[in-house]
Amino acid sequence: MISVWFWNKYSVRPLHLLGGLGISAMLLGMLAGMYTIFEYIIGQSMSDSAWPMVTMFLFLGGLQLFISGLLADILIKNYFETTKDHSYSIARITEND
Repeated sequence: MISVWFWNKYSVRPLHLLGGLGISAMLLGMLAGMYTIFEYIIGQSMSDSAWPMVTMFLFLGGLQLFISGLLADILIKNYFETTKDHSYSIARITEND
C-alpha cells in the first residue's frame, strides 16, 4: 500500500522528492562545513577529522540528487508531451461568469 501511495504521489513530479532530499543534504553539508571551518579556526588539525569528507559527501551528494530530480522532471514532462497522455485527471471544470 505504501508503494502505491509513493508511486502515485511522486511519479509525475520527481523533483519534489529528489529536490527536497538534495536540498536537505546540501543544507546538512553546509552546516558540517561551518563546523569544519570553526574547527579549523580554533586550530584543530583537519587531517585527524572526518568532517571535511562528510561536508563534501553531503554537499556533492545533495547536488547530484537535485540535478537528478531536475533531469527526471524534464524527462517526465517530455514523455507526457510526446504521448499526449495526461499526468493527472480533472474531476470537474467550473467556469466563472
